[in-house]
Amino acid sequence: MGLISKIKTACAIEKEARRNKIAQMLNKRYGTKLAPVRMYDKYPKIIRVITTRLCNMRCNQCPSVTVNDEKKYKQRFMDINLVKKIIDEVKDYPKLALSPFALEPLINPNTLDTIKYAVSKGVSLKGFFTNAQAMSEEKAKELLDAGLDNINFSIDAVDSEGYMLTRNSKRYDHVVNNVRNFLKIKEEGGYEVATSVSYVVSKETEAKVEKFRQLWEGKVDKVIFQDFDFQGGQQAGSFTQIKEKKKRLPCSYFWYRMNINIEGKIIFCADDWWETDLFGDVNKESITDIWTGEHYEKLRKIHINREFDKLKVCGECRDWHNPGKIF
Repeated sequence: MGLISKIKTACAIEKEARRNKIAQMLNKRYGTKLAPVRMYDKYPKIIRVITTRLCNMRCNQCPSVTVNDEKKYKQRFMDINLVKKIIDEVKDYPKLALSPFALEPLINPNTLDTIKYAVSKGVSLKGFFTNAQAMSEEKAKELLDAGLDNINFSIDAVDSEGYMLTRNSKRYDHVVNNVRNFLKIKEEGGYEVATSVSYVVSKETEAKVEKFRQLWEGKVDKVIFQDFDFQGGQQAGSFTQIKEKKKRLPCSYFWYRMNINIEGKIIFCADDWWETDLFGDVNKESITDIWTGEHYEKLRKIHINREFDKLKVCGECRDWHNPGKIF
């Protein structure tokens, strides 16, 4: 064997070993059962579905309103029949986490029908995140009666001043009252719903972390603190991460998470607000065919080879998701 052949063989062995290590790590972290060669199941572990592009707030930490203003999307809600098609396709995969509630579910007219249909198919929907601005007592009762089994209230503040900083709104007291009313209706009605509140932590907000915890511990099932995310370099306000990631690593999203936009196209990253790389179509293709298809494989190889600049969002990203030291 010549020198060049030896080098190629050594590189191939090294790549295979690295891929096997990835598979082992993902299996341990996410409960997957990945074969070393393929490195991913035929279904993602998480599917996030953007069922509306609308939001009733203009938060300083989020670029959604800016993007919507500039792109002027014509379609505002996913067709309920497409939502049902997705639910039908994933119903046989109980470990899969399906979240068809982005962006703001309380202003989507199809939200109740989505929950009811999922319940009828035995599918537990995840990731019901709401800012609670539109959470009236009537809406709370409707959601609970429909079968909602989890909800997160994204509050991100402990007072009106902090709410203006993060949420660009003067309605802090209104939101807190809405959340408290929801929790009261839940308790009085005996509904089994996992509840949580969340707070985005940046250098500008970290001083109030403990106060937020004290405000909500014991009132909800979980108090969640999330590191500030630059949204792929597209965030709207001026916030600073507590600890920036220095060593760039491949993003694990390509091995366990899929994002579907309201037309049924695939967005490879939730932070790709501008939808710069759309592919596939769940109207015409199965989720498993897209997930195991050529385009996803190309994206995975780009990250394994650390060629991040080949993808606009990845090249500008400071928030890559890497579950452990796998590279």
